[in-house]
This record gives sequence, structure tokens and C-alpha cells, in this order.
Amino acid sequence: MPIFRVNDKEKLKLLKVIDSRKTLSCAFRTWDLCEYPVLPRNTSHSWTIKSSCLLEKPRFILFGLQTDRKKI
Repeated sequence: MPIFRVNDKEKLKLLKVIDSRKTLSCAFRTWDLCEYPVLPRNTSHSWTIKSSCLLEKPRFILFGLQTDRKKI
């Protein structure tokens, strides 16, 4: 599984965007939501990645994690 690392300059830009708490608009053609109500208590977890044909070639991958969203 590939690991993506952001250089320090881009990481600072991303952190400033996150700290600003501004809403980011994002256009998309298809939307897939993977929700795991109970994640295992380990330090790593693998998800499957959906492949697409050349007509639906993805341009961006957005990945987000959120904790305690449903206050369970």
C-alpha cells in the first residue's frame, strides 16, 4: 500500500486551511461513502480502492477522518 507524504511547505498550507475552518467547495461526479461504525483498535486499517474505466478516470482523491461524529 503506498504511503503519501506531504512536504513541509505544503503541509503548512494544508494546516492553515484546516485551522481557518472555512467550508471548502468540491465538485464531484460520483460519491462513495465508506462508513465504519466501529473501527478496530489497532494503528492501521486498509480500505479497498475502487477502480474505474478511462471514461471515469478520477482526478482527485479526498480522504477524511472524523471522530465522535455521532456522539456514541
